[in-house]
Amino acid sequence: LIQLLQQPERRQQMGAQGVRVVEQNRGALQRLLTGVHHQFKEAQKVN
Repeated sequence: LIQLLQQPERRQQMGAQGVRVVEQNRGALQRLLTGVHHQFKEAQKVN
């Protein structure tokens, strides 16, 4: 998903409305992905 955000041609395909939604939610998406990644690393330590 982050790679998608970094590819301008893909964002153009999404259309202006999609890009606005992505821009508005980018911070939340990155926090979510960071949290999931952290939980995954913690889970790996347990096993």
